[in-house]
This record gives sequence, structure tokens and C-alpha cells, in this order.
Amino acid sequence: MSKIRITGEFRTDYDTELTGAPSERWAEAVFLLSESNEELVFEVSVEDSGTVVGIMIGEDTKWKGTLSGFKKMLQEAK
Repeated sequence: MSKIRITGEFRTDYDTELTGAPSERWAEAVFLLSESNEELVFEVSVEDSGTVVGIMIGEDTKWKGTLSGFKKMLQEAK
């Protein structure tokens, strides 16, 4: 049996909730933006070298790096 390394949760303002979605290596949250008909994708991948985070619009990667790099980018954006 595979090891669960990621557990996903998703909540909306309509009191919709999905919890406990298990994953071994990677998971994505995909949002379809009806205004622009584009997908906004957040991806988390657990690798041997560490956790990798990706942000995409459709299939176009806008940012991809380590979890520590993602945290640093957010801190610098303040």
C-alpha cells in the first residue's frame, strides 16, 4: 500500500467542503475562472529532494520552485 504524504482540503463560500483527499506524490487544485475561461492551477509535489510548488494559468507555468522558495516569495510580496 502506498504512503499518504499529502492530504487535501477544499472549502468554498457556499459551505461546500471536501476533506481528506489523500495523495502519495502530487496533488492539484484547479479553478475554472468563468470570467476569462482560464484555469488557475496550484500543484504540490512531494519529491525525494523536498516539496515542490507550482502555479499555472492553463498549461503555462507562472511559478515553480521549492516550498521554502514559495514562502520566501510570499514574504517578499508583503
